[in-house]
Amino acid sequence: MSRAFSLARPRFLLSAMRSADFPRAPAFAFAGRSNAGKSSALNVLCAGRFARVSARPGHTRAVNFFAVGPSDSNRHLLADLPGYGYAAASKSERARLSQLIQTFLRDGEIAGLGLVVDCRRGIGDMDEQVIRQVVPREIPLVIVFSKCDKLRRGALIRAVAESEKKLSQTGAENALILPFSAPQKTGTQKLRAEIIAALR
Repeated sequence: MSRAFSLARPRFLLSAMRSADFPRAPAFAFAGRSNAGKSSALNVLCAGRFARVSARPGHTRAVNFFAVGPSDSNRHLLADLPGYGYAAASKSERARLSQLIQTFLRDGEIAGLGLVVDCRRGIGDMDEQVIRQVVPREIPLVIVFSKCDKLRRGALIRAVAESEKKLSQTGAENALILPFSAPQKTGTQKLRAEIIAALR
């Protein structure tokens, strides 16, 4: 039986820019558009410690891996993917990052994926591309519906319903849509539990 672990003390392992560098251990990965709230979500999940070891928002240029759990084990990993759709990056750099993300989603050992989506924007075209890549691999998918504190309850319900339709169209109807707010910590315990369950 595996030891209990938390996400509170992430330890940086490596930055991978090619498939040969991906760790040979399953990771719970986080992906999303730039400014969707991925860094804020990770920081809350890791008890405010993640930002100390991860790159600045919008500047991630590799898949960054972190170990969580017992200090003598690198068996429980988090993977922080570069944000996509970052307007300030050059065309060639956006293409390189897109290829890196696709390579990881195809070749990486993924225990689960948290796709961070700004609930005010909903699931966009680039989000759908990510979803369609993980569906054939049957990777557990959580749509982290970030910034839910910015919407009134009725608007949030409608946004969830619209995203459920899109998920059904992409074959990901079993994905969990989790309203999430970093400032209010809404959904934090549920998402943390999903990650730990996937990594055990």
